[in-house]
Amino acid sequence: MENIGFEFSSDAAAELDQITERLKSSRGNAINHGLGKLKWIVEELEQGSRILVERKDGEIVEVEFPEIESMLRWAKFWKGVDRLLTFIKRPFMRFFG
Repeated sequence: MENIGFEFSSDAAAELDQITERLKSSRGNAINHGLGKLKWIVEELEQGSRILVERKDGEIVEVEFPEIESMLRWAKFWKGVDRLLTFIKRPFMRFFG
């Protein structure tokens, strides 16, 4: 186990405490479970999956994660930029490397 300290806004800390109270769990447990779900969401979105929820009334709706999807697009963009720069630098590295 590794002890990691986090700084939360007052609102975020209050939300975390509400969740831990509802789940009868610790803050650490709630964060660990949340991290596991976030990992799954990121993996699914990277594969192009859609995440759907069936509501109590039977309606099926797609869950959207605009912030995560935006971060994934930027990560993909920067990975492409890094590859391009590596390709461009290659000829120069023979002389200056």
